[in-house]
Amino acid sequence: MDITNNSLTRKRLLITGASGLLGSNLLFFLKDRYDILGLYYKNSIKAAGVQIKQVNILNLNELVKAFDAFSPDVVLHAAALADINRCEDDPALARQVNVVGTENVVCAARRLSATIVYISTDQVYDGSTNSCCETDVPHPLNVYASTKLEAENIVLIYSQGLVLRSNLFGWDVITHRSLAEWVIAELKEGQIVTGFQDVMFSTLYTADIADLLVEFLDNKPKGVYNFGAHSALSKYDFLRLVARGAGFAEDNVLRGFIVETPLRVVRAKNLSLNVTRLESLLRHPVPTIEESVGRFFADRANGIPALLRKCIQRY
Repeated sequence: MDITNNSLTRKRLLITGASGLLGSNLLFFLKDRYDILGLYYKNSIKAAGVQIKQVNILNLNELVKAFDAFSPDVVLHAAALADINRCEDDPALARQVNVVGTENVVCAARRLSATIVYISTDQVYDGSTNSCCETDVPHPLNVYASTKLEAENIVLIYSQGLVLRSNLFGWDVITHRSLAEWVIAELKEGQIVTGFQDVMFSTLYTADIADLLVEFLDNKPKGVYNFGAHSALSKYDFLRLVARGAGFAEDNVLRGFIVETPLRVVRAKNLSLNVTRLESLLRHPVPTIEESVGRFFADRANGIPALLRKCIQRY
């Protein structure tokens, strides 16, 4: 894939959910590698160096017009209703956004023979194995995960559809309260936080996801891929890692257990991702969580969050 700065040779990338955590971060980290159009719906943003347009993915005619005008080579579909509690409370809305919205995106992309990269979730797995693999039979435990799995199947019917099952952290331009940012903010205020020792995941920093995507897409992948870190940590150990990186004592993170916590929505406990299939397409291993958190704090020290929020602003 050509990643030069010549706009005549760069691929054209359309990103849905451009005001969300992943979408906004990819706008920023990929803006010098692709010609980009970002679509948002609710949270109005403007972005330097990329095109931005307000489009409702549930309005097929509106969506088709935006796709036709931009003519993307690749569509990264990150728009979703990802609030797990809200999905459980309103499954009809969850299905409209996550399933019908995806159907519309596939329809608009198919007309242009564009590749679709669908951002799914690690929660399509039930956590019953030591390491979740793409060949495992999915078994979602909540409405959010069920709608994401249904959308996966819609994408995979399309010959140029790709599914990435991921878990991520980064810098949120809208709320400034992603998981890692929330921990830092709480500790700054002198609060004590609790992390679950019995919940495992393979979360990956958005900047690492952006870099991996460029090389990954260059190899013309097909099907479903786990798109997480090379390693797994418990939520408890992840929060302690973030606390240490931010300069706080790890003792400010208390050990908790999800089995002892009354949650409104059932969640899988072991979402360690096997990334062997992803790494088979890359020249090097996927970063570990520790490496990804290290880059997160290196970027923080180098002023990347401020640059991101200067580039992508709410209005």
